[in-house]
Amino acid sequence: MKTTIFLTIAVVLLIRSSAHSQNPTYILDVNDGALVAPNIFEFDIEMTWTNSGVASNFEYAGGQYFFNIDTAIKNGGTLSYIPQSSDLPSNMRPRGPSIFLNTVTTGPPGTYQLRLAVNTFPGAGSGFNMPSNTAIKIYRMRLTTTSTSFANVPINLNWRNALPNPFTKIFAYVGTTNTDISTPLTHSISIPGFFVNVPYTITTKIGIEGLAMNNVHLRKDSVKIFIRDSAPPYQILDSGTSMLDSVTLTATKVTALTPGNYYIVIKHRNSLETWSKPGGEPLGNGNYFYDFTSSASQAYGNNLILKGNTYCIYSGNINGDDIIDAEDLIYVDNDVYNYAPGTNITNLNGDQIVDIEDLAICEKNARALRIVQWPGGSLLPAGDLTFRTRNFNSNISKDVGDMFTGSKKTIVNP
Repeated sequence: MKTTIFLTIAVVLLIRSSAHSQNPTYILDVNDGALVAPNIFEFDIEMTWTNSGVASNFEYAGGQYFFNIDTAIKNGGTLSYIPQSSDLPSNMRPRGPSIFLNTVTTGPPGTYQLRLAVNTFPGAGSGFNMPSNTAIKIYRMRLTTTSTSFANVPINLNWRNALPNPFTKIFAYVGTTNTDISTPLTHSISIPGFFVNVPYTITTKIGIEGLAMNNVHLRKDSVKIFIRDSAPPYQILDSGTSMLDSVTLTATKVTALTPGNYYIVIKHRNSLETWSKPGGEPLGNGNYFYDFTSSASQAYGNNLILKGNTYCIYSGNINGDDIIDAEDLIYVDNDVYNYAPGTNITNLNGDQIVDIEDLAICEKNARALRIVQWPGGSLLPAGDLTFRTRNFNSNISKDVGDMFTGSKKTIVNP
């Protein structure tokens, strides 16, 4: 009887000891890949403890994380690998991010290693206790190229899970022993074949007030198209210069921004910067067409003028200060007086001479103090402006101070 009891206790203790020393298991996954700009790609490295009913705990001691990646994505630029955020305490985070060009002895030709070295082991009892079945972000990583965009190729991101060194390893404190618990079969990448650059074309239809006549333009001209974030501070994420067709009134911009809402902003050399309607446009799901000419509501703040059947952006912002006012009018008036050629920025209607027609366009918009409308808001000039009521049939003073009874406040630039 005593022998039977002794054996039963021994078996129970053995089972408890075995359960206590069971290695924790995990899933290590790369996910949430995003092209946040044409030359910036981010992804998460996450770990989830998967056997909490078997192993009594998962005290994470540290890990080193290595990938191979195609060198072609750099698109002629130089790559950088930069940690962004982590759920781990600072002393438990992997360190020393670097990029290494593989040789014939270290990895597939035409690939780089993305490297994250292990943290300093904290000692048993001081590691990070992984929660059960909850993804912990080891790091969100940012990969950038100094080129304007990544090349249009798959990123081909793959774990390095075996020799040659270095390769990915995970350590945990099992009891008091720092133990290699690496299981390459549970290392996954949830962005296989992810293309870092899938270009699409944004076509914009734009009317320019000065150039518009009978719903076409007198001549072709260039515009700059900006793509801005739809959230403050409305950062410029992409831009490019395009020729605006004089018949179709269209200009195009090729981009590779990830799906999301963005503002489309148009700048023309002597017109008022104009933003697309409030809320932004859903770009990133294929080619996109945006028509500024169909309605005043297509511009932020209805900041368009109807000319014929075409809504146009306002002409006359000669000095590019986001408001059409007396200063712009002075530039035009000077060139009218001097019979300036039409190549000048003050030639608003594109007829190759600066004359009374250009002056009339600028004067009309200056009287109304046309100003950039954008989500960040704008400040109108201070005070009761004599400019609004002055008879401009008389000679215009070249002294800006004589144009206003008050001073102009700073315009908030986006």
